[in-house]
Amino acid sequence: MKQKNWKMENLIYLFLLLTPFFDALSFIFRKYYPNSPVSPSTILRPLIPGILLLYIFIKDPKSRTWILGGGVLYLLYGGIHLLVFKNLHTDFNAGGVLSEAQYIINYTYMIALFYELVWFYKTSGLKDIQKYLTWMIVIYVGLIYLSIVTGTSSTTYIDGVGYKGWNASGNGLSAILILGFCATFTYFLKYIKKWYVCFFLIALFYYLLVLFGTRTAFFGSVLVLFLYGLGRALIYFVQRKTFQVKQLVLLGVILLLIGSIAMFGGSNVLKRRQNMSQLGSEIKDPLTNETSHLTGDLTNFVVEIKNEKPSVMMSEEQKLALLETYQFATKKKIPNTNRRLQQLIYHHYLFKEQCSLKTVLFGNGYLNNYPELTLEMEIPAFFYNFGLFGTLLYFGPFLGILVYMLMMFVKNIKTITINYILFLSGAGLSMALSLLTGYVYFYAPSMLVVLCIFVLLLKEREVL
Repeated sequence: MKQKNWKMENLIYLFLLLTPFFDALSFIFRKYYPNSPVSPSTILRPLIPGILLLYIFIKDPKSRTWILGGGVLYLLYGGIHLLVFKNLHTDFNAGGVLSEAQYIINYTYMIALFYELVWFYKTSGLKDIQKYLTWMIVIYVGLIYLSIVTGTSSTTYIDGVGYKGWNASGNGLSAILILGFCATFTYFLKYIKKWYVCFFLIALFYYLLVLFGTRTAFFGSVLVLFLYGLGRALIYFVQRKTFQVKQLVLLGVILLLIGSIAMFGGSNVLKRRQNMSQLGSEIKDPLTNETSHLTGDLTNFVVEIKNEKPSVMMSEEQKLALLETYQFATKKKIPNTNRRLQQLIYHHYLFKEQCSLKTVLFGNGYLNNYPELTLEMEIPAFFYNFGLFGTLLYFGPFLGILVYMLMMFVKNIKTITINYILFLSGAGLSMALSLLTGYVYFYAPSMLVVLCIFVLLLKEREVL
């Protein structure tokens, strides 16, 4: 019997399978050792990517220039960014220079991992990447249900609503499952006649629609089905010049029924919305004696600034930006529970008050603000927190690929495949989620799924 030769790309597949366990290990360790600066997964997670990068460096002389040049470029940017961060640092900040450096290292690590995936795709094809990404999603869901059955699952929100298993971030887990589902849906369909595949899909949908509690999971799962149906209809139209009206109507009815049953059948999404509405009405503005339009902590800071007695040291720019945010939010009657919008408004005014070329080019730092003002909407955060250069280095490659793939979609519309449509949708959806909810590009596990989607898109381009 002929034995199969070991391939280095197998380490990538192993890394995908281990990622859910790394997340569970990190969460459990942080739960019992909250003051520890480093968790075991922080050490274990980069090992395989580090081995792969060293292998490429030794194996491919042409790649050495890219690795060394890229390393110098990102190191130079990181050093200047941290200097700017240090000069702007106040007691109003969420973290210090070391914490900010960890974020810079993490984002640079993800760029390096993307380079590794693309290199192996070009040299070996990574033909099984969709298969192992599918198993990664299966393991995530299996661990979640195991935590629920054993009564050890963490709640999605601090008010006790939802289940997110042994995972640190509900929004991050939402991105992993929704984007992963978008990338693996066609693989599941290959084996849809298998009872265990049907059982898993039912369990996945029940979790996303009912148990999880995030709007991203709820609407995202329905959106993936819609995109699949729309993609099939588009392919049918391109080939036959007619619409599948009956099929589209049937798809719409099915999606409406799924959403209605889940929403009115005890979905935690509805419970969470009710809790948020009640919580918002309880936050009062002491300056007007009416419902506040900022979070409770931010409203208190505004009162302290107006009384010229701030409880923490703040820069003049931070004070003015917070006061302007308060005035704008009050004028526009922004809900105090809409924290992301408050963050975006504040960072806009902070940039305006700083009026500094160095912050425009290198940003003012992801942790250079109060925790509630740390910008969760990642695409604006790339610019406000990491500047123009940071945006080009960390977000530019993915935006460039997406634009190019959209052009290929239009150019090759007559030979388009359903896989290409779903992978392209997944890449676009990753940016939409990054803009609206966050915890996609700034969260290592979900970013791994995004990297796989872009590689799958590059592979599917060859089919065209």
